[in-house]
Amino acid sequence: LTVSVSAAEPTIKLLVNGVDKTGALDHRIYVSENGNVMVPMVATLKQLGITMEHKGDGIYKGMGNNGEIVIDAKNGTAEIDWVEMELPEPICYDTDGTTMMPAYLIEDAAKTQPAVYDAEADKLYYTELDT
Repeated sequence: LTVSVSAAEPTIKLLVNGVDKTGALDHRIYVSENGNVMVPMVATLKQLGITMEHKGDGIYKGMGNNGEIVIDAKNGTAEIDWVEMELPEPICYDTDGTTMMPAYLIEDAAKTQPAVYDAEADKLYYTELDT
Protein backbone atom coordinates (compact mmCIF):
# COMPACT_ATOMS: atom_id res chain seq x y z
CA LEU A 1 0.00 0.00 0.00
CA THR A 2 1.24 3.51 -0.80
CA VAL A 3 -0.08 6.75 0.61
CA SER A 4 0.36 10.11 -1.07
CA VAL A 5 0.76 13.19 1.11
CA SER A 6 0.36 16.82 0.09
CA ALA A 7 3.30 19.07 0.92
CA ALA A 8 0.82 21.79 1.90
CA GLU A 9 -0.33 19.92 5.02
CA PRO A 10 0.89 21.28 8.37
CA THR A 11 3.65 19.54 10.31
CA ILE A 12 2.27 17.45 13.16
CA LYS A 13 4.66 17.43 16.09
CA LEU A 14 5.49 14.27 18.08
CA LEU A 15 5.71 14.83 21.84
CA VAL A 16 6.83 12.05 24.19
CA ASN A 17 6.38 12.83 27.88
CA GLY A 18 6.11 16.50 26.90
CA VAL A 19 9.39 16.53 24.94
CA ASP A 20 9.26 17.44 21.23
CA LYS A 21 10.76 14.53 19.25
CA THR A 22 9.67 15.73 15.80
CA GLY A 23 13.22 16.52 14.67
CA ALA A 24 14.27 12.89 15.21
CA LEU A 25 11.70 11.57 12.72
CA ASP A 26 12.72 10.65 9.16
CA HIS A 27 9.28 11.41 7.74
CA ARG A 28 6.42 13.63 8.73
CA ILE A 29 3.30 12.53 10.58
CA TYR A 30 0.03 13.03 8.72
CA VAL A 31 -3.69 12.38 8.92
CA SER A 32 -4.85 9.87 6.31
CA GLU A 33 -7.90 10.31 4.10
CA ASN A 34 -9.70 7.99 6.56
CA GLY A 35 -8.90 10.32 9.47
CA ASN A 36 -6.21 8.17 11.11
CA VAL A 37 -2.96 9.69 12.34
CA MET A 38 -0.12 7.88 10.54
CA VAL A 39 3.44 7.91 11.93
CA PRO A 40 6.77 6.73 10.48
CA MET A 41 7.04 3.33 12.15
CA VAL A 42 10.76 2.79 12.74
CA ALA A 43 11.63 6.36 13.80
CA THR A 44 8.59 6.81 16.05
CA LEU A 45 9.10 3.51 17.88
CA LYS A 46 12.78 4.37 18.31
CA GLN A 47 11.79 7.56 20.15
CA LEU A 48 9.89 5.30 22.57
CA GLY A 49 12.89 3.02 23.10
CA ILE A 50 11.91 0.26 20.67
CA THR A 51 14.35 -0.76 17.93
CA MET A 52 12.79 -2.44 14.92
CA GLU A 53 15.00 -4.59 12.69
CA HIS A 54 14.14 -5.13 9.03
CA LYS A 55 14.25 -8.88 8.42
CA GLY A 56 13.58 -8.64 4.68
CA ASP A 57 10.49 -8.91 2.52
CA GLY A 58 8.67 -6.19 4.47
CA ILE A 59 8.99 -7.93 7.85
CA TYR A 60 10.15 -5.90 10.87
CA LYS A 61 10.75 -7.30 14.35
CA GLY A 62 11.42 -5.68 17.68
CA MET A 63 10.85 -6.05 21.40
CA GLY A 64 8.31 -3.68 22.92
CA ASN A 65 7.11 -3.22 26.45
CA ASN A 66 4.30 -5.73 25.80
CA GLY A 67 6.43 -8.43 24.13
CA GLU A 68 7.67 -9.17 20.63
CA ILE A 69 6.44 -6.90 17.83
CA VAL A 70 6.18 -8.29 14.30
CA ILE A 71 5.17 -5.92 11.50
CA ASP A 72 4.39 -7.20 8.02
CA ALA A 73 4.46 -4.01 5.98
CA LYS A 74 3.68 -5.81 2.71
CA ASN A 75 0.41 -7.16 4.10
CA GLY A 76 -0.30 -4.20 6.39
CA THR A 77 -0.54 -6.27 9.58
CA ALA A 78 0.97 -6.25 13.08
CA GLU A 79 1.35 -8.75 15.90
CA ILE A 80 2.29 -7.93 19.47
CA ASP A 81 3.23 -10.82 21.73
CA TRP A 82 1.84 -13.23 19.10
CA VAL A 83 -1.57 -11.53 19.04
CA GLU A 84 -2.69 -10.04 15.72
CA MET A 85 -3.70 -6.44 16.26
CA GLU A 86 -6.88 -5.01 14.82
CA LEU A 87 -5.82 -1.80 13.09
CA PRO A 88 -8.05 1.13 12.11
CA GLU A 89 -6.01 1.35 8.90
CA PRO A 90 -3.35 -0.98 7.44
CA ILE A 91 0.36 -0.34 7.84
CA CYS A 92 1.53 1.05 4.50
CA TYR A 93 4.43 2.48 2.53
CA ASP A 94 4.42 6.18 1.71
CA THR A 95 5.48 7.31 -1.78
CA ASP A 96 9.11 7.60 -0.63
CA GLY A 97 9.12 4.03 0.77
CA THR A 98 8.79 4.97 4.46
CA THR A 99 6.78 2.41 6.44
CA MET A 100 3.86 4.22 8.06
CA MET A 101 1.58 2.88 10.76
CA PRO A 102 -1.49 4.14 12.60
CA ALA A 103 -0.53 5.98 15.79
CA TYR A 104 -3.11 3.76 17.49
CA LEU A 105 -0.67 0.82 17.39
CA ILE A 106 1.95 2.51 19.57
CA GLU A 107 -0.20 2.33 22.69
CA ASP A 108 0.04 -1.48 22.60
CA ALA A 109 3.58 -1.75 21.25
CA ALA A 110 5.21 0.69 23.64
CA LYS A 111 2.74 0.43 26.53
CA THR A 112 1.88 4.13 26.58
CA GLN A 113 -1.26 5.96 27.53
CA PRO A 114 -3.57 6.23 24.48
CA ALA A 115 -2.18 8.74 22.00
CA VAL A 116 -3.83 12.14 21.98
CA TYR A 117 -3.92 14.04 18.68
CA ASP A 118 -4.65 17.76 18.99
CA ALA A 119 -5.60 18.76 15.44
CA GLU A 120 -5.87 22.44 16.32
CA ALA A 121 -2.30 22.53 17.65
CA ASP A 122 -1.00 19.89 15.17
CA LYS A 123 0.51 17.83 18.01
CA LEU A 124 0.50 14.11 18.78
CA TYR A 125 1.08 13.34 22.45
CA TYR A 126 2.35 10.08 23.98
CA THR A 127 2.85 9.52 27.68
CA GLU A 128 4.88 6.47 28.64
CA LEU A 129 3.56 4.34 31.48
CA ASP A 130 5.76 3.82 34.51
CA THR A 131 7.01 0.23 34.36
